[in-house]
Amino acid sequence: MKYILTLAILFIAFNMSAQNPLNGALTTFTPVEPESYTGSPFYEKEFTQGVVKNSEGKSQKLLMRYDAVQDVVVLKLADQSNKLFMLPPVSDISYDLEQYTYKRNNPDLKIPSTSKYYANFYEGSKSHFIGVPKLDLNSKEKAKTGYQDDVPANFQVEMEYYLSVDGADFEKVYFRPKHIASLFDNSEMVNYIVDKKVKKPEDIVSLLKYYENLK
Repeated sequence: MKYILTLAILFIAFNMSAQNPLNGALTTFTPVEPESYTGSPFYEKEFTQGVVKNSEGKSQKLLMRYDAVQDVVVLKLADQSNKLFMLPPVSDISYDLEQYTYKRNNPDLKIPSTSKYYANFYEGSKSHFIGVPKLDLNSKEKAKTGYQDDVPANFQVEMEYYLSVDGADFEKVYFRPKHIASLFDNSEMVNYIVDKKVKKPEDIVSLLKYYENLK
């Protein structure tokens, strides 16, 4: 009873707060749950602390996780709660996590994806590095013989990465120094990249910060 009362107080305080950027738009989220499947429709392994922000600079800390099946950022008010929430896909609301920010897809960016959201890893004056969560769904397969079991549906979500340099269109990124170097028309940057290890998104972000400081 104490837990229910605490959660109710948190919910009321959240919606009444002057710093609340959601303006009453928070709605209940219902997961899609096939009868039997393996894997997860979420990109993040678990709900992670983040910050919801709007264009007016107001913010609210919440737990969040991206669902690639329904193409939505799912929210929780408390780690112990089973209640899930969502917001409408509007451009003035973003979801900040430690390494990236989920933003509403904008046709003007010409991102090679029809998803409502993309993950913004780095955005400078000369480069823009993003990720697009991609859902790989294998349908359920019936057993071919009486000695076999049905193969359940399987969800797998992986991030595809794209980079725009000097205002050019986004190009898919492969984590190989030579490939990254080929995206730059700058000899100093090319020489700098070739000797670097590029194995994860943070490595590319470091390269782009270096590029921003080149004259």
